[in-house]
Amino acid sequence: MDQDFSSLFAGTVLLFILISMGIALYFKQKRNLFFRYIKKRKHQLVKNVVISFADSTVVDPTLTYQTADIIFSENEIFVIPFNRSILHLNSNPEIILPGTQKFKTLSQSISNGLLEIKVSDDTGNMTVILNLKHKNSELASVAKHL
Repeated sequence: MDQDFSSLFAGTVLLFILISMGIALYFKQKRNLFFRYIKKRKHQLVKNVVISFADSTVVDPTLTYQTADIIFSENEIFVIPFNRSILHLNSNPEIILPGTQKFKTLSQSISNGLLEIKVSDDTGNMTVILNLKHKNSELASVAKHL
């Protein structure tokens, strides 16, 4: 009986590890596709930006990460969290990139180093807040893209 329980436990742990590896490889593949696309375009990368979401439970309740890398590129903003889908914030609903989760930008405002972006998708609206207070040198170049 103890042999069966330990075999079941070992199998469950092995299955969990394999599923976790599969998910990590899936996001890595999506990320590689995205970076192949963005490499050909002019962009500004801002690393480790503190990010928060207002009213995200309507759109996607899994948006809970604290920091992400941000790419600003020609009226587009990409939020790149670790091991999650890339958020593509753009005012043009026609452009959909591979490996991204698309949101239409409704409005943008910047004050006191906080960039607030109101976005929407098919399920509802939310506000993405990027804290750029400690990114002073990069904030000037980011403001040009708005």
